[in-house]
Amino acid sequence: PSHGDILVTLYHHETVTMAELAERIHRDKSTVTVLVEKLVKSGYVKKTKNPADRRITNICLTETGKALEPVFKEISETIF
Repeated sequence: PSHGDILVTLYHHETVTMAELAERIHRDKSTVTVLVEKLVKSGYVKKTKNPADRRITNICLTETGKALEPVFKEISETIF
């Protein structure tokens, strides 16, 4: 479920910072870091440094992650 929360957030917001992501899914930053790393290794998201402030890490979907969006929408519609 937590990985799903991250993906759904990224479906609604093209790019978010790690701090924004933690706030939006109501998890602490260390937990989000672990979750995002698993999604990076699976090829669903990628991390980039913010060019204006290298301390900030931006998260966005890869093409593989974007391809899952219809599946998430179908599941959400079925649940509702």
